[in-house]
Amino acid sequence: MYKFAVLVGVCSLLLVIPTLTWRNKAIDDSWDDDDEAWLQGDDPAVVDDIDETPDEKPETGDNEAAPTNNNGVSFVKQRFHYNSIMQLNGRINDSLSTSYTYLTIAFYFDRADVALPGFHKFLMEASEKERKDATKLMAYINKRGGWFKLRRIVAEEKTWTTGLQVLEYMLEHERFMNDNYLYTHKVASESSDGHLTDFLEGEFLEPRVEFIKKLGGYITQLKSFSKDYNLGEYIFDEQL
Repeated sequence: MYKFAVLVGVCSLLLVIPTLTWRNKAIDDSWDDDDEAWLQGDDPAVVDDIDETPDEKPETGDNEAAPTNNNGVSFVKQRFHYNSIMQLNGRINDSLSTSYTYLTIAFYFDRADVALPGFHKFLMEASEKERKDATKLMAYINKRGGWFKLRRIVAEEKTWTTGLQVLEYMLEHERFMNDNYLYTHKVASESSDGHLTDFLEGEFLEPRVEFIKKLGGYITQLKSFSKDYNLGEYIFDEQL
């Protein structure tokens, strides 16, 4: 009787082992890159790279976006072209990256060994404006039935020394941003999206041109203190 019980136990074990092996294989097969990213502390929902080239995806009828993993709200979207959506995705990520960089610079001016509160306030306001621009674009995309994906944000790696250097950097960067918005406007025009072109002109292009002019004026004022720049920077900071 004892030998019979042992024999039954061994047979049961032999039946269970293949089942466990099959289940482990099924789990291994279901493991994908997103799981690996999660294990390493990365967020698979955040996209590292968004290709903004206009003709990367095939077009569908009535200027609808080509199928994607997240194709927006189809019963809301009307003549909101895939190329335009991709361009707006680029502008969202530009604004978030710029906001992050301006925030970094703002707190450089807040250091005890720099102590330029006017520049700190000016950069904080510029950072907040870029963040609001990003959320404004997200809200617009949702209103039109589109979709957006965010990249990882990387701050500009530079060494800041003077207010003039920072303003010159900002001027160059704002001109770059304006060029991007002009191209986005061009893409929207090519798809006859009057609603989007009007939105870009009123909410982004005009304010950015005004900000570029303001930066140019600030740079001119700071450069006028060539004989005693440190004193001039202090006076200018008091006026910001």
